[in-house]
Amino acid sequence: LKKLAIKASQKLMDRWGKIQTEEKQWMSDMEKTAKVNKAELLLAKAALLLAKAERKAKRTIMAAENHMAESVIQRCQKIRSNLKVNKWLIILQTVYSNVFGQESKRFRYSVGNDIDLDLFLWNIFCNQREMAVIFWKRCPTPVISALTAAYMLRKMASMKTADPMTEKMMIENANYFEDLAVAVQVQAMKENQEL
Repeated sequence: LKKLAIKASQKLMDRWGKIQTEEKQWMSDMEKTAKVNKAELLLAKAALLLAKAERKAKRTIMAAENHMAESVIQRCQKIRSNLKVNKWLIILQTVYSNVFGQESKRFRYSVGNDIDLDLFLWNIFCNQREMAVIFWKRCPTPVISALTAAYMLRKMASMKTADPMTEKMMIENANYFEDLAVAVQVQAMKENQEL
């Protein structure tokens, strides 16, 4: 579309240049001729004004066509970026399914609904406790999120692909997130009793 719009605009610009040259020649011929009366001169000026208005209209149409072409290109780029995001979400859903196995049917989480929870779970998969804690603090459901993290870490530690050092770190992180969940629950109980 952009190439077609560029070609069309080039053709219009070439035509415009020819028309402008012809108009200048025509006006000079009109002025040189002594036989031109005032009425013919007024008609000639009116024709010139019409030609200018026509050129202006063509330029406006050309600008609109260029804008439409750019708009289509931007929409295509947006669709392409959305496809990349959707591809990432599908990969992440597949990872969840692989970690949970048969239990993935009970794991009712849709990727993309809450960015903080997405980033929290991603850091759990990467076994990055410090970053996970930062996003855990921003999660809307801290107890459920911490317990899910503990479960995921224990499940990943039990997989055959984990080396002993990573397995030990995952178990420690699972215990840490369980402690966080308990601490939040205890604090909530204290605040509820004070009310």
